[in-house]
Amino acid sequence: MSVLESGIRVFECPQCGQTINTSLSQCPYCSAPIDRQAAEAAATLTTKVSEACNDASYVRILAGSLIVFFFLALVPFMGLIGTVGYYGLLALVPVLIIRWWVRFFSLRSDDPDYRRAKRNVVIALGIWVLFILLTSIRIAVAVAHMGRG
Repeated sequence: MSVLESGIRVFECPQCGQTINTSLSQCPYCSAPIDRQAAEAAATLTTKVSEACNDASYVRILAGSLIVFFFLALVPFMGLIGTVGYYGLLALVPVLIIRWWVRFFSLRSDDPDYRRAKRNVVIALGIWVLFILLTSIRIAVAVAHMGRG
C-alpha cells in the first residue's frame, strides 16, 4: 500500500523541522506534541508546494525545449517535426505558465523549493518571450522580403 492509498501525509515538525507524518501524536525525533489540525494544514501546504515544484519544473523543461525545436526546424528532413513542435510549445508554454500562476502563486511558504519553483516559472516566461520576439522578427523579415519580390 502506498502513502497516498493509506491517507498518511507528511509535514515538517514545527519544533525540529524533521519530516513526519500526520498520524503521529508526538514527533519521534524531538518528542514535541503534534496538534492534529495544525499537522493536517501543514501537510496540505506541503502537498501544494510539492505540486507547485513539479509543475514549475515541467513548465521550465518545456520552455527549454523551444530551443531544441527551434534548431530542429532548421535541419533538413526534420523541419516539419521541429516546426510543429516549436509552434505547439509556443502556444502551450504560456497556458501552462498562467495555469501555474493561478494555482500556486498565492501559496504562503518559506520553502526554498517553492522559491525555486517561482524562479523556474519566471525563467520559462523569459524563454518564451525571447522566442516570441525571435518569431516576430522572422515573420517581419519574411514579410519585408516578400514585399520586395
